[in-house]
Parts: sequence; C-alpha cells; structure tokens
Amino acid sequence: MLSVSAYAGLAATLMVMVGTIPLQRMQKRLQSKVMEAKDERMNATSEILRNMKILKLQAWDMKYVLKLENLRKIEYSWLWKSLRLSALWGFIFLISPTFISVVTFGSCILLGIPLTAGKVLSALATFRMLQDSMFTLPDSLSCIAQAKVSVDRIESYLPEDELQDDAVIFDPKETSEVEIEIENGKFSWDAKSHFPTLDGIQIKIKRGMKVAICGTVGSGKSSLLSCILGEIPMILGKVKVSGTKAYVPQSPWILTGNKQRIQLARAAYQDADIYILDDPFSAVDAHTGSQLFEECLMGILKEKTILYVTNQLEFLPAADLILMMQEGKIIQAGRFEELLAQNIGFELLVGALAKP
Repeated sequence: MLSVSAYAGLAATLMVMVGTIPLQRMQKRLQSKVMEAKDERMNATSEILRNMKILKLQAWDMKYVLKLENLRKIEYSWLWKSLRLSALWGFIFLISPTFISVVTFGSCILLGIPLTAGKVLSALATFRMLQDSMFTLPDSLSCIAQAKVSVDRIESYLPEDELQDDAVIFDPKETSEVEIEIENGKFSWDAKSHFPTLDGIQIKIKRGMKVAICGTVGSGKSSLLSCILGEIPMILGKVKVSGTKAYVPQSPWILTGNKQRIQLARAAYQDADIYILDDPFSAVDAHTGSQLFEECLMGILKEKTILYVTNQLEFLPAADLILMMQEGKIIQAGRFEELLAQNIGFELLVGALAKP
C-alpha cells in the first residue's frame, strides 16, 4: 500500500537490528566479566568461611572484610556497566517502532505519496503487530548472551585434564617402614601458572608418626594434604604412599561439632593405615577438641600414621614432627622444642596462637 516507502521502513528496521549486534557482543563481554568477578568473590568468601576460626584468632577479620568489599565493588562495577548497556538496549528497541514509523511516513512525504487515513491506519496496525516482538527482543538477546557465556564456561571446564593416575606411587605396606615420602615435590593447581602452589617439598614419614602441619592462611597446608591424596597436579618430584588412607576434609566454620565428630568417627571406623585430617577440630570448642585429640588421635589411632592440619597451640607439642608452611614451602620441620630453639619464625606463630 505504501509501495516504495515500505522499503524505507524495512531499511530502518534492518538498521536497528544490525545496530544491536555490537551491543550484543559488548553484553557478552560484560557478562563474562560479571561471572569472573562473582567467581573470585565466592572463592574468597568460601576460603574465609573455612578459616574463620583462624581469622578471628589472629584478628584478621577486618582485613578480610575489606578484601571482600573490594571484590564486591569490582563485581558491582561490572554489574552496573551491564545494566546500563541493557537499559540502552531496551531504550533503542522502545523507540524503534516510532523511528520506523517516522522513516516510513517521512519517505512517503518526500516521494509525494498521498497519505490517506486507510493507508496510515493499516501501516500503524502493522507496526503495532511488530512492536510486541521488538519489545521482547532485548530480553531474548540478553538471555542468549548469558546462555552463550554459560556454555563457554562449561566448554572450558569439560576439556580440563583428569587427575593424574601416576601422581602417587603405591608401595606394598611390608616393603618399608616409611609410609609417606615426597621427593623434591613441585605441585600447582594451575599448570599454566609460573608460581607453583607447592615447591621444594621434601618429607619422609615413618609408620605410626603423628605429623602436625601449621602455618598462616593460604600457606599451602591443605594443598600439601592434597598432593598426598593425588588431587593436585604434580609438576616435578615423586610421591610414595604405603598403606590405605582415610581423609577428613576441611569443613566450613558453620559446621556443627556433632557433624565434625561424626566425620572423625567414620574415618576411624575405616581402620586405615594413614589418616589425613584437615583442621579436624575447627568446628568444636576447646574442651571437646582436646578430648577428641586425646581419645581419638592419641588413643584409638595411636598406632596409626596421622597427618593433621592445625593452628591450635595445644595440639602441636604432642606431634612427632611439625611442618611449618609458608608461601607453599616447608620452612621448618622438627619437634616442638626444636622449632622453638631454631628461632627463625615458628616462635612467632606460637606467640600469636598463645594470645587470648
């Protein structure tokens, strides 16, 4: 009905659609940044919750609150940019029916095409039919961008390497008194990183030894246990284990003491040769922790080899060997009195732990 002017309207529609392609690409990039910032914040929050008792003990809570606030500000910044782009996107599609109508009717005037009431009403009715679809298009494109980011993240996760089958060498129990041995170990959660998670790890643990692992938050204590379990990729070195293993993972601070005791009981029930305990007393009070240590670790499991991560001072003197971690390395190793006498750092940790 509007003959040639209809092509002007079609051109305006195509111009609006093509103009949103760069916006869609920007939305995808911003969505990726939002997800990365969210991942970093959630990882930091989880780490803080797992080590809440130590943070409170060392009075580091406000420092880590500031760290979380900074991460939240970064996430908020990317969210704000994404929402502003979505608002711009929505505004473009909101005014696009009016823009297309103006272009169509304007071209009719320029071309001298008479605009009768029938033609105008028919054209407006057609534009009205397209309007609802164009209003929902921004949300649809935004969902597509978010789905594309999610699919890309899944695709990047699925090709990841599986756990190394040869990360840990298992020797028969009868061949040696040494149940755990790591020779010049170098490990990293990120194989592409130039800074390994653990470096220069050299330990030899004989059958029946009680080994305490201590150090500040992020020093590599849990990662050291993971390399014995074969869960962290090995770059260099050799890990030998002789005997069966039972593992009690590090639990969030909100875990109740009853659940913590159940975890220890289940591990003890396995009657394994080696017990690997990651901060097993973090969710219980001091009295219960001391009771569990005396009756379980030093009682029921007294003949077993035990590695336990702890920063609680009362559990360190009973260990046959204490490994002090710092920045992914074992900086001191020995009995409690020996490390104090060395006077190169352990006494500072003990002094901090001894403060009320």
